[in-house]
Amino acid sequence: MNQSSQKQESITIEHFQKRVAELEIKNASLEQIIDMLPGHIYWKDRQGKLLGCNNEQAIDAGLKSRKDVVGLMPIDLIRKDQSEEARQTQAKKIEEVDRKIMENGTALNIEETAILDDGSMGYFISSKKPLFDGFRHVNGLVGVTLDITARKKMEEELKKAKEKAEESSQLKSQFMQNMQH
Repeated sequence: MNQSSQKQESITIEHFQKRVAELEIKNASLEQIIDMLPGHIYWKDRQGKLLGCNNEQAIDAGLKSRKDVVGLMPIDLIRKDQSEEARQTQAKKIEEVDRKIMENGTALNIEETAILDDGSMGYFISSKKPLFDGFRHVNGLVGVTLDITARKKMEEELKKAKEKAEESSQLKSQFMQNMQH
């Protein structure tokens, strides 16, 4: 090997090493961004297997690390203290929505429910979008799920308070009509 080709090979290796270092920095930044986003962030392959998630998703799923999610299916993240029938039903709903998104190649916003740690019903809003490869073929999906349980409970309380106020107003009106007679 002559000196010119050694120098060219050295430049190529240096360029490659520099590029790898740049990609590692970008990857670390993206990892931090994903972990800072609120809610559950997750992405799946075409078969519905999880490829990754943020820490909030991993913690709420009872995993030690977000890396433990890789290869799991939705059923694997559903609380184990529920009946098998309930777990299967919930997993089937998730899989049906995911399949629809990947078959149609369109995003979907959906309200979902799940049993919380305390046994009560939890409410969630999920935004799921297809992931495309370089040829615009769907090869998976990405999802963001936010817990809206507190908001739902507050809406229910407001609804009950409004109904009570309307009932009181109606009783007052009836009382006033009776007093006029």
